Amino acid sequence: MSAHVGSNLADFILGHMPEQERHDIETHLKECESCAAEVHWANQLREGALRQGVRHIAPDRIVQLANDSSVADPAEQEHLASCAACRKEIGWSAGLEEHQKEKLHWLHEPWLRLMAAVLVIAVIPVGLIWMQGGADSDLSGLVELRPLPVRIQRDVPPPGSFEESRALALEAYSGATYDTATEHFRQALSLSPDNTEILLYFGSAELLGGNAEAATPFLHRCESLATDSTIKDEVIWLAANADLLLGLNDDARQRLQSLASRPGRRSEAAKALLERMQSQ
Repeated sequence: MSAHVGSNLADFILGHMPEQERHDIETHLKECESCAAEVHWANQLREGALRQGVRHIAPDRIVQLANDSSVADPAEQEHLASCAACRKEIGWSAGLEEHQKEKLHWLHEPWLRLMAAVLVIAVIPVGLIWMQGGADSDLSGLVELRPLPVRIQRDVPPPGSFEESRALALEAYSGATYDTATEHFRQALSLSPDNTEILLYFGSAELLGGNAEAATPFLHRCESLATDSTIKDEVIWLAANADLLLGLNDDARQRLQSLASRPGRRSEAAKALLERMQSQ
């Protein structure tokens, strides 16, 4: 593997990638001092945050620990020793039936369990499935969402700058505090209105926060402005999922067909989702 870790850093640190891809990165790290240093620094930052209780343990990790507490690393053990909330979530997850764990392994925060009274929420291995009732949203149970990867940056941006707003927004986003993230994304957009990266993450934060209607203006603007193929594919995918949540099934189908018709990281996922839509 010749490419640097780059935007795959967060997924690598959290273990959110296929085994072969992880193996390729591990091989690359043996040859690249720069990437090895970045991974080491990111691990130190994560462990320090867990030890200080700055961040809770990630929802998917909660399920892993509920199944086998012996896999907790030292930082997680220290965090659990002082964090009643995470211990409670592990206990709650451990009490679920096996089929419920498969569907609800991301349901971590107490306010999300309250939301489950009106939203049936499930998960698939590569992402989240949101189910929202309503006469015009019968396909919303097929929605697939997961947080976008966030690259950790070491530079300290100037106060009041776009870079500072962006860094604060992405930090909140990576910690799943989406209300805080959207505040900072809004500030970043006021300084750079056509920034497609910010528009993409802003829309994603609104979707993950359960507000598809608020997400769509940012996703549609990003879709119209994006020239980078990776951002373009990602925003069309998110916009299609937002359409399904809002019951706009024909719009979702058009977007998915455009993804499925060309090569790209979302092509196969779009084809699979179209097939599931057809079978409903």
